Amino acid sequence: MAATIPHLIEWVQAQELQGPRMKDAPIFQRNLEETLDIRRTEHNLITLRKRQNQADFSSNDFISLAASGTLRTAFFEELARHPGFKLGSTGSRLLDGNNDYIELVEREIAAFHGAESAIVVNSGFEGNCASFSTIPRPGDAVVYDELVHASVHEGIDTLEAVRDSQPMIERGQRCIIIAVETI
Repeated sequence: MAATIPHLIEWVQAQELQGPRMKDAPIFQRNLEETLDIRRTEHNLITLRKRQNQADFSSNDFISLAASGTLRTAFFEELARHPGFKLGSTGSRLLDGNNDYIELVEREIAAFHGAESAIVVNSGFEGNCASFSTIPRPGDAVVYDELVHASVHEGIDTLEAVRDSQPMIERGQRCIIIAVETI
């Protein structure tokens, strides 16, 4: 609770109107502040702040690997073991961005999960779009929670999958793929 009080004070201060203080400022800056003042009046101006010593359930760091420094240490150890490691793909892997290290990582991920293969993509968004736009075949059905991530919706929108009940699905001649939003 004590950690929240400074954040609350910071938020309250950020809601103070700034437009009236900007009389001598350039018109562009005054216009920006007046627009922000609308949010301040409604008490919904969002400001950036650093979180410290708190679990972060609002980002991809929900188990705090990035915040704890554990991931940074492991990253530097991995770099030391692979001195030729490229710090970027240099472009799309399909064109010229593939490299030996990422293929090694994919083999290790597959082995860890007992899978035949694995693929690393740039983001979860890209992975969902790719998966849901290619895996379901025409005639398959995708059953999904309306709250699934936008990337799943984007992938599903490209499908020729069925949108209603079909006899082939009932007979087990087509796949049913289920997507839900979860951590």
